[in-house]
Amino acid sequence: MLWVAPGGFSDLLEGCTKKKDLDLLVNSMRSVNPDTLRQLHEVFGGELMTLGPGMGGVAPPRSVHAAYNTKPTLSINYTLGLLEEKGRPLGTLLSVGTTTIWAEQQLAAIKCSLGTLRKRAR
Repeated sequence: MLWVAPGGFSDLLEGCTKKKDLDLLVNSMRSVNPDTLRQLHEVFGGELMTLGPGMGGVAPPRSVHAAYNTKPTLSINYTLGLLEEKGRPLGTLLSVGTTTIWAEQQLAAIKCSLGTLRKRAR
């Protein structure tokens, strides 16, 4: 199962109108499951796809995506545009049965943003 939404983490943070939305976002950074992906889709929009074995999907550049197959450790990720065609970024190819690679720089930036957001909420 794959969830893809346009924009970046700042767009998701702006979409957090309730504390439970922020909690969903924070918890989804650590782990997702099919129910979590459905909740992300309901709260933040985007597209939800079910992929079978051997099937793949493409997350467009500058989009947020989360995937789940048989391991509950795949988390929200940000697509920078890793697939290219004639020098034009197409997105990140996601395939069931592979793991999503977490970008440490993105995680650090998100934690910083969430820390700022939490301070404002107090």
